[in-house]
Amino acid sequence: MRELHSNGAIRRYHNKKNKVKVVRAERKVNMNFSQLGKIQELKGHMDTFRRNHPKFPMFLGAVAQNAVEEGTIIEINVTAPNGAHYETNLKLRAEDLEFIRALQEMGK
Repeated sequence: MRELHSNGAIRRYHNKKNKVKVVRAERKVNMNFSQLGKIQELKGHMDTFRRNHPKFPMFLGAVAQNAVEEGTIIEINVTAPNGAHYETNLKLRAEDLEFIRALQEMGK
């Protein structure tokens, strides 16, 4: 008998003595050299952004630690050099938190 679950590869085997052995296999990620190069390039851009705007990552860190929870409202305002103004907001849902946590893990 074998089982595969969405939270990772979990397999159950019945051996000859009818005992169950559970094996958890880690998912493998296959990347080619082009993808690795893009990740390194992205990291370089991120490092430059952090040097140019040192307070912004600290702000995001404080928000992530203290305010990222279901029901939090995030408002974004952008003013372009030509004076055009853009504004939006969103209210975090439970399923949004999973995406935000995945982004946080990528930044570590």
